[in-house]
Amino acid sequence: MQTRATDRRDAPRLDINLPMRFRAEHWGEYEQAILVNRSRNGLSFFTKRPLPVGTWVNIVIDVADADIETLELRALIIRVESAHRSGFKYACRIEAD
Repeated sequence: MQTRATDRRDAPRLDINLPMRFRAEHWGEYEQAILVNRSRNGLSFFTKRPLPVGTWVNIVIDVADADIETLELRALIIRVESAHRSGFKYACRIEAD
């Protein structure tokens, strides 16, 4: 994992490459994606599934930690960071507990 020193955000953003699952609130099944970075307030992920800005998604990340097995989050897609033939990268704001 790598912290971006040039970020101007309130919280540092860590570059990650982790498999994750997500689903929009109106879907039944989870889709596969790759978590590409994470901060205290947000995250970005890459998937082949197109999603509109403003969509709430439930995210499940498998964590290799003895204390927790999975991390479950609810997040709002706030921006499409890139879109190309191989898929879409989305920026999300994590819902506060």
